[in-house]
Amino acid sequence: MLNKLYSQKESIIHKIDVKTKIIYTFIYILSLGLINNIITLFISCAVLIFLLTASKIKFKKIFFFVKSILPALISIAIMYKFVLNKSNFEILRTSSILMFSTVAISCFVMTSKVTEMANAIETLIPFKKVIPAYEISLMFTISLRFLPIFIKEYQRVKKAKICRGIYVGDMKWKERIKNIMGYFLPVFLLSLERAYNLAIAMETKGYRKKVRKIKWNLNKLDYTMFYLFIIYLILITGGRQ
Repeated sequence: MLNKLYSQKESIIHKIDVKTKIIYTFIYILSLGLINNIITLFISCAVLIFLLTASKIKFKKIFFFVKSILPALISIAIMYKFVLNKSNFEILRTSSILMFSTVAISCFVMTSKVTEMANAIETLIPFKKVIPAYEISLMFTISLRFLPIFIKEYQRVKKAKICRGIYVGDMKWKERIKNIMGYFLPVFLLSLERAYNLAIAMETKGYRKKVRKIKWNLNKLDYTMFYLFIIYLILITGGRQ
């Protein structure tokens, strides 16, 4: 599923190591909490625009992520204005933090391959003798590849119910919720069956845990981005009142 979102481009952001991108994305999202005036908001927005421009991602793909949080942004604005009586800047700040975080994560997803993300997660997990880092990265990769299958199974169950005269759209809210919950039991059972078949297939092919030594392969771009992020943190910290 994430492979379909991956944008194959020759850009600066694509060439940066995935482990570095995970750390910088996490730092950027945490730094959004430092926004307390227009200056810091402008600095965070400028950095995000720079990242999107450097990654050569089209606005249509970014809008795919942004439109999914539009109901949340509208709800936050209404609640802050009419229920909590917050100022206009507080509404703008909260909405911007949510939107900037979503765009930053989408930029990371669209410039990183699934296998590279799994390897990066395995590398970044500490205490590998205690925490099963390899198993966690393997579960992450398999779960992402199973997402489209779960969606297809849900569509199959939904169409089967419609063929039997059960259409959720014509029901009341309480009946609709009860019937929708009935969709997930067949999907859950089918997912268990697929997981069992996958486990048998892996055992048949002689799958065993691999002990791998993954090293950090940092290049000049990674170090350049490190210095740029240091400058960004200095600017956003200095811009606070």
